[in-house]
Formats: sequence, structure tokens, C-alpha cells
Amino acid sequence: MKLLTKSGKYVVKFCKFHKPILNNTAKNNIKKAIRKLKKQGVSNPERKHYIVNIGDGFKNKVSVKLNCLPTITANRGRRLEYYDMKLGRPFTLHELMRAQGADPKKLKQTISDARLGEMTGNAMSIPVVKAVIRKMLPLLR
Repeated sequence: MKLLTKSGKYVVKFCKFHKPILNNTAKNNIKKAIRKLKKQGVSNPERKHYIVNIGDGFKNKVSVKLNCLPTITANRGRRLEYYDMKLGRPFTLHELMRAQGADPKKLKQTISDARLGEMTGNAMSIPVVKAVIRKMLPLLR
């Protein structure tokens, strides 16, 4: 999911958020991402929206993307495992929902945040569903 449109506007509106306490895996993955980016010649990765998958437990592998949110999975959505280096924090649940095309303000939440994050990760993004339906409708006529 791209974070910026072609005109440079953000797809996701970022929330004001207190910095969470990150576990050791998350901290290590952020350090690995910084080392990886510096090796690629990026001098100040904190100045751009590099998105790090902080939940990966693999020893040497860490996923880092510029202005692009990786596929939101049920596990990663539940645990909020996407970290934005420019913001210096993980994405909030509402930010992940907006990245999927949902408006959290229109939702009356009756389940836990963990379950909602899991459902967000399992969902197809709304813009994708709309595009598929638009392509299929002419075929059904």
C-alpha cells in the first residue's frame, strides 16, 4: 500500500501518538533497518517514511520499504508490527485501517483492538475490492 499519492498527498492520516514500549525484536529490527539503509547510501533514514516490519524474528532479514506499507497480515495487524522511521513509532490500528481503505470513525467497535487488528489484516483493501467489482460488472451484463 503506497503511503503517498502521485500528487504527494498522504493516503494515511497519521495520528498523534505516544511512543510505545518496543520489545527487543522490534528494537533490533529497527537497528538492522538503519544499518541496511546506510549501507545502501541513505544517510538520514529518519527523514523519510521508511516502513520497517518490526515483528520479523529472522536473524538477518528485515523488510524496509520507502513510502510503502507491506501487506497487512492478521498477525501483524493484531500486533501493530509496522514501524515508520520518520514518525519514530509503529502505525496505530486506525492508521492501518485507513491504509486498507476503511474509515475507523464510521465503525462502532465492539471487539478488542487485537481482534480488530487481526480482521484488518485479513481484509481485502476497499479500493482493491472496488476495482475488481468495476472490472467484473461489464462481464456480468
